[in-house]
Amino acid sequence: MEEMLEIFNPDHVEELDRITLLKYMNNLFEHLRSNLILWKMYMAIFSQPAVLQILEKEIISVADQPMVMLERYFAKQGYKEPALKVSFLGTLTSGVIYEFIADPGKYPIDKIKERIIGLY
Repeated sequence: MEEMLEIFNPDHVEELDRITLLKYMNNLFEHLRSNLILWKMYMAIFSQPAVLQILEKEIISVADQPMVMLERYFAKQGYKEPALKVSFLGTLTSGVIYEFIADPGKYPIDKIKERIIGLY
C-alpha cells in the first residue's frame, strides 16, 4: 500500500496542484501497465469485504493523505462539493483499473486516460 502512496505523491509535496495531479495520473496508468499482475492481485484482495475489515486501519492511514490533498485541490478549484469530486475520481479510477486488468489487450486505456485528464 505504501507503493500506491508513492505513485500518488512521489515528490512528497504537501499541496496538490494541476501539474502534480496530472503527474499522478500518468504515473498511475504507467504503473498499471507495467505491473499488471500486481494490480490484478491488489484488486482481487481489496475487493473482499473481510480483507478490507482486517486492513481498515492501515488502508485509512495510507489513503487519508492523498484524499485530503485531493479534496483541498478540488476546493481551491472552486468545486462546491470537493469530497464528492474525490469520490467520483476514485470510483472512475477503480473502474478503469478493473476494466483494464480484465482485458488489457482490448481496453483503450490511453484514450480513457486522456479523457480523465481532460476532466481535471
